[in-house]
Amino acid sequence: MIKALLIALIITTISVAQQHYIRVIFSEKMQIETILNKNNYTLYDQSMRIVPIDKVGAVNDSIVILFVQFLDYKTNYLVKVINVKDLAGNYINDKNTAWFRFDGYDTTQTKPKIKIRSK
Repeated sequence: MIKALLIALIITTISVAQQHYIRVIFSEKMQIETILNKNNYTLYDQSMRIVPIDKVGAVNDSIVILFVQFLDYKTNYLVKVINVKDLAGNYINDKNTAWFRFDGYDTTQTKPKIKIRSK
């Protein structure tokens, strides 16, 4: 008897370094062509309106940057990811989402204040 070990392929971190881009970190190395496809990401504001993603860039095979026009101060956002695959060919769960809140910048720090919340 063969037992299969299923490891959930998930988003591990969402961070915002500027008001114009969002960094998404996956739990595993991904197939680069799938993580660079802009159509595999949807960004929603707290009213569930779609926020356009201008382009997607990869830092490496597990970190992508979603470039947007602007993130509003003190606003919750939801990132939904579909159709991305890890190096073994496993697709991310279609219900894989991550909420985050952009709380602006603290001028005494180099990083913005970000709150990550799960659904």
